Amino acid sequence: MAPPAKIPLEDGTAKLLPVLVMTPAHSRSVIGRMIPTRKTEDLLLGSWELIQELKALPGRDGYAGERRPS
Repeated sequence: MAPPAKIPLEDGTAKLLPVLVMTPAHSRSVIGRMIPTRKTEDLLLGSWELIQELKALPGRDGYAGERRPS
């Protein structure tokens, strides 16, 4: 997903930047963040920042079903 307009950057150029959007399961909230590229490292960092932004992770790991350490 990209915004419909070019965003001015610090170097004076304007560019269409991708937007990473996340919708947590069983939630009505949607959060998003602009990222510089669609490369794996930018997607992972953007995802991690969005998860931290939620500030409310479930008490159990969705894959292993184990409690997270407090």
